[in-house]
Amino acid sequence: MLTDTLVNRLLASRLVPREAKLAAIESWRRELASACWRGPLHARLERRLAEASRLLTSPRHAAEALTS
Repeated sequence: MLTDTLVNRLLASRLVPREAKLAAIESWRRELASACWRGPLHARLERRLAEASRLLTSPRHAAEALTS
């Protein structure tokens, strides 16, 4: 089950490349968008995934990834 903790662990990982993180985040966003039942947990996760996606696609983060 997808949780905030799992999203945080993925983002914090130094082993997973940025492109793989972004691919996972976008995949989870698509899965949540197509879910039949939507509750408060879905809304919170959608917001968290959107925030993570913005973070990973920001020019600042891309520059940091190149220097680390």
